[in-house]
Amino acid sequence: MFEKLGVYGVVLTAHVVLNGAKKTYTLKMWVIILKESHI
Repeated sequence: MFEKLGVYGVVLTAHVVLNGAKKTYTLKMWVIILKESHI
């Protein structure tokens, strides 16, 4: 039981981290695009 939970926890953590990285990257890209369009 704990082994399954451990694996699930690792997968869930990786999923959250990857999603967070994607959102951060997307936000940075939008900021760069907006800054360039204003100049």
